[in-house]
Amino acid sequence: MWRIRKFGVAIRLSIAFGLLLCAMGVLSLSSISQVDEINGKLSLINGSNSQKFRNGIDMLGSVRDRAVALRDIV
Repeated sequence: MWRIRKFGVAIRLSIAFGLLLCAMGVLSLSSISQVDEINGKLSLINGSNSQKFRNGIDMLGSVRDRAVALRDIV
């Protein structure tokens, strides 16, 4: 701690700024990693939900076709 006081103000500010830049870099890398993980999970959820959605639309179309056919018979 005493060695730092021997440095000038400019050097102490440079060291502090460098430490802040390093901390921001670590935080950025951590954030990018977490966003990538979340993106993978959301893609998996979206893929399964879109298949269920397509199946629902197909069933709705089938029911509608049957209702129209039944209406035409009556």
